[in-house]
Amino acid sequence: MLGLDAGVEGIWSLLRRGTTANVVFTDRDHLVASVRSGLRQIQRQPHLVDGCLAETDLSLNTTTQRKGQ
Repeated sequence: MLGLDAGVEGIWSLLRRGTTANVVFTDRDHLVASVRSGLRQIQRQPHLVDGCLAETDLSLNTTTQRKGQ
């Protein structure tokens, strides 16, 4: 499970350095809107997600091989 946690930390790191950097949030809704906006920006840049996953040895490949096949 360590890999997944590291991937999440990578995404949060991108958010902290991006859309939420140096912002004083006026309320919870402002924070939520900023985080959602930042996540949408990250989704549109697959190389950022790939970079976070590369640090974890995980991939977005959905095909898995079963043992013995």
